[in-house]
Order: sequence, then structure tokens, then C-alpha cells
Amino acid sequence: KAASCLNNGHEVSAAVSGSSSDDALKSRFEKLIEEKEHVKDISSDDSKVKTVYKQRGKLFGFIPVWMNVRSEVRAGGTAEVHYPWYSFLARVVGGKVSSETVLENTGSVAKSDKLSTSDQEAVANGTIKAFESVELK
Repeated sequence: KAASCLNNGHEVSAAVSGSSSDDALKSRFEKLIEEKEHVKDISSDDSKVKTVYKQRGKLFGFIPVWMNVRSEVRAGGTAEVHYPWYSFLARVVGGKVSSETVLENTGSVAKSDKLSTSDQEAVANGTIKAFESVELK
């Protein structure tokens, strides 16, 4: 199940895998994408939560760029954060978000073997909080 909406003129989507009982989660993700200017995408199922966050940077130290940073938090308590290939040429405003920072912000929720809908929402919110915390530095 996926839904698309516009956020600051850019099409964004939220996707949730599962039964019709996940419709409430999907609508909460859609609302979160609308409310949070830099959240571009959220998708989840009972094994992982993926987000795409737009983070500011300065290419070569002076050219402003927006980078789509992908993160994935998996059940069992592992996380990955992927910056675009060119990020080594850029200074990320506030600094890069590490997998450890994402896991600190998601708490013990991600350590369970399966993620319930409330766990998926908590992981998405924690991941966004991790990105917002470095942006405010």
C-alpha cells in the first residue's frame, strides 16, 4: 500500500506493507511527511522501517545542495544510514547522522524480532528525531 502527496512542491510517498489494519499507520506516516519539511519518504513492514530525509550540505564547502539520505532500521536492532555517493565532497550542515545515533533515538523498540505498527511509528519518529537533532547544531 502506498500513497503519494506533495511536500513543498515535491512528490513524496508513504508505504506500509500489511493488512488493512495498517491504514491508520499509513495515514500517520502521510501526515508526518506533510508536517516535516525534510522528510521525503517513509515505508515500513514488520521487519524494517525505511526513511528518506533531505539534509542540507555545501558541495566543495560553498555550493548549497540537498542530499537525500536513506536510512533503514531493522527489527533486531540494526540500522544503516546511506548518504549519496558525492557526500564525501560536501560538508553536511550539522554533521552526518550515524547508524548509532539513529538507534539511540529509536530506543529499545527496534530490538524486538517483529515490529508492531506502534513500533514502526516509534522507529520512524526516532529516526526523524536523529536527523533533526544534527540539523539544529
